[in-house]
Amino acid sequence: GKGRDGGGGGGGGYGKGRDGGGGGYGKARDDHKDRGRSGPYVADPIQANNLYVTGLPGDIDEVRLKDIFSTKGKVSQCKVLPPRPGENKTVALIRFENSDDAKAAKETLNGTILDGMTMPVSVRFAENKAAQRQNEENSHSGVVRVTGSGIDGIVSTFEAIGPLKATRGHEHHKGQLYVAGLPPDTSNVHLYRLFAPFGSIGPKGVHAMMTPEGKCKGIAFVNFLEEESAQLAIATYNGAVLPDGTTMRVSMKQPKGPS
Repeated sequence: GKGRDGGGGGGGGYGKGRDGGGGGYGKARDDHKDRGRSGPYVADPIQANNLYVTGLPGDIDEVRLKDIFSTKGKVSQCKVLPPRPGENKTVALIRFENSDDAKAAKETLNGTILDGMTMPVSVRFAENKAAQRQNEENSHSGVVRVTGSGIDGIVSTFEAIGPLKATRGHEHHKGQLYVAGLPPDTSNVHLYRLFAPFGSIGPKGVHAMMTPEGKCKGIAFVNFLEEESAQLAIATYNGAVLPDGTTMRVSMKQPKGPS
């Protein structure tokens, strides 16, 4: 159930900072009430107080992990994400109340073996490097001649050149999401509106599965360039309950093979 302060985060918008990074995941202050697995994070603009921790054992407890990082400063949120299919390691998103504590935690805990664990963890700021790379690549000169009419002509032209073409090799990377529980009126543009704020999406990187009549089958795929973007989207959207009582499910896309 939601506590008294559970409704305060609904207005948070997921934005990008001036440095081109994406990231950030909420600002609830419910340290004493939330002692189990926490609910979806409410997105917040990128700040230098969000940490992305990898190399954690799949059965790590959120409360225990929060206690470890709380030795470096006030932790306002800690979210452990489910392990990827077939893996026994997982990642976590940790938000400090101020950036100095987050920096200290990153510098002192990155590459170390945390209390009670056997393997070192990686700790870094949650930011979207793909967006920074794309901004650098966009600074090319020359005039592009669009072939084809209308907006479709513009899109198809740019999907064949520049940064869009350069990222085609990412079609089978670790940032692929499977989305289920979508309404019948879902289209690709809605997927972009929901997921693009979390980070760069590959060319033709969203796909709503449609019926011949043009209605969404309820499922879709989203292809992020960075895994942490996908994990932030999962932390935000997975488990949302829709007006008709169905639940929106967002998870890492499982590799093809026997289930």
